[in-house]
Amino acid sequence: MLVLRQMAHIVYWSALFVLVHLCEFIAKIRIFSASIFCGQTLSGSSPYKTQPKALQHFAFHLDDKRYLNYEFVCSLVRHCAEAGIGRMTLSDSWSQLKNKMAKNVDKIFGDEWARTTNGQKPQIVWLDSDEGRTEIVRACKKLSMSEVQVTAESVLGLLAHPEEPDFLVRVGPPFWQGPTLAAHTPMAIRTTEFHSVDGFASDRLLSDREFVSLLDVFSQRSRRFGA
Repeated sequence: MLVLRQMAHIVYWSALFVLVHLCEFIAKIRIFSASIFCGQTLSGSSPYKTQPKALQHFAFHLDDKRYLNYEFVCSLVRHCAEAGIGRMTLSDSWSQLKNKMAKNVDKIFGDEWARTTNGQKPQIVWLDSDEGRTEIVRACKKLSMSEVQVTAESVLGLLAHPEEPDFLVRVGPPFWQGPTLAAHTPMAIRTTEFHSVDGFASDRLLSDREFVSLLDVFSQRSRRFGA
């Protein structure tokens, strides 16, 4: 009986070891395939000739796990780079983009970014699902330990990501599980235009037509600030 238990123990851990390495191998293949796709498309000419010049900072919040894959995320980055959008903010409701995918996406593009947007590397900010609340708490703690007067300017100066996106697109089903934009502080999206889509034709690729339609939505917005 003892021998059987030992054999079962060995078989269990051997199978677990193989399964873990198999998952890692599959993940590497997906990253490699995404790198080939992005490298080929980035080297081509930009299909976007009429992108809104006011759109300099594009934010995406993925509220559907189907789109949390390298192919779709890389297609987002590729479209923004080719459209001349110099800054992106990416977040999701489970913090998978920042914690699991950000470093690999940076590796996938690598030097290819230098050949887009007139040689300027697009800047990507990756946010946790509760980054906004965390930043506010952190700023309040710093102010409470200093003699600086608490003002909007002093709070903004302590926030890690005070830049305001021009356009934020939320991808996912209609709101039914409560607020999903906790990745941003209220101050960081006070002038941001919002747009929500239930999904796209493919959860592996954002097509040129779908991205252009998002640009059209933003171009039709009338942004007015102040009185």
